Amino acid sequence: MKSPLRSIAVSQIFLFLSMTSLFAQVHIAPYKDDKAAAFSFTFDDGFRGQVNHTLEIIEPLGIKGTFFLIPEAMEGPKKRAATINWDEANALLEKGHELGTHGYVGQKLHEVDAETLDHLVNGSRELISKRTGQVPVSYAKPGGSQLTEPVVQKIQEHHLFIRDNQYLPNGQQLRYGNGPRHKWNEEKMRQKISQGIDDGKWMVPIVHAIVSGYAAFDSKEQFRTHCEWLVSQPEHLWIAPMGTVGRYVWQREHSEVVIRHQTPNQLIFSIKTTLEDPETFDADLTLVIPQADATGCRAENAKGRSLTTTILENKILVEVPVDAGEVTVDWK
Repeated sequence: MKSPLRSIAVSQIFLFLSMTSLFAQVHIAPYKDDKAAAFSFTFDDGFRGQVNHTLEIIEPLGIKGTFFLIPEAMEGPKKRAATINWDEANALLEKGHELGTHGYVGQKLHEVDAETLDHLVNGSRELISKRTGQVPVSYAKPGGSQLTEPVVQKIQEHHLFIRDNQYLPNGQQLRYGNGPRHKWNEEKMRQKISQGIDDGKWMVPIVHAIVSGYAAFDSKEQFRTHCEWLVSQPEHLWIAPMGTVGRYVWQREHSEVVIRHQTPNQLIFSIKTTLEDPETFDADLTLVIPQADATGCRAENAKGRSLTTTILENKILVEVPVDAGEVTVDWK
């Protein structure tokens, strides 16, 4: 006959091991809302016609992108009438899009002297900041420029993210439209994106033109069809501007979950980060709690502020602001 005390001890050991296994899996999601992959549309040059064509398609679908501007083409001796003006640039920000820095086409960054390099990179950034109030964190090099060590060092003085596979964490650039060496193929691009989802990639398409420009599509409808397919993948794909995804990824890579207390129906934790600039790195991080049978859940920080929670199959998601402090999650 088995001892009741021994049975209780065995049960307690099993419960302890189960809880240890469970909370060992508590983690910060790779991407917001624990999506499998991320996707950041980037649109180059800021030509008014192309910006308007782009907005006509992406705005009704709720897609927000990054528009890389050429400040020297927007004002000064090299001003071009074809580019958007600063009022239009500010309107992009009001709609939730991001503005990024794009060097002036025709000047290769790796060929200019140090003073000119600083002007093209930091001068452009400062001008965008001055005219819009948004300090750019994303950079796209102009065509023909090489990302040599001095160029990268100059860009990284103030920009956080460079649109290049080498400098995007787990990133993958995608070339859109009909370029000199590539023809747009919807089926092949869907296959590439599906593979990127499987691989957990941060995918960053480069779009120069929708119609009648460099690397344009065959029609606006062709681009619209593709965008409609993208937004039909909400369970897999987080679509957000480059700076938004970049901030989240960078915060995640420099943060860890510190568990303060745990029971079968409660978790008390905080997120510790080594980043010291909460004004720049202000993304809400998604905490994932593996939990098979939750039917209700609530989360709040030490000040009683409620946090957003989502119950999905086999897991609970908690959106944790950078200033949340200690968080208590209860579920049943």
